[in-house]
Amino acid sequence: MKKKYLIRYNTNSTDDSNRWRIIDGEKEFLVSEIHILVPSFTSKDEIVGVGTKFHIACEGVLMVEKGVAVLK
Repeated sequence: MKKKYLIRYNTNSTDDSNRWRIIDGEKEFLVSEIHILVPSFTSKDEIVGVGTKFHIACEGVLMVEKGVAVLK
């Protein structure tokens, strides 16, 4: 099932294995790399108590294996 995903660099990254955050509503996936095989666009959200956040966004199906994400 297609969903909207938001992608951000993980500013709390401790090593290469968790440098990207993929946000799926309330869920978050930390991965080393992402392959985006669907159209993508930028988005901007105001988050209460945090401020403005900018993302790469896309709609697709997410698969994560061995720390690598594929959105198609």
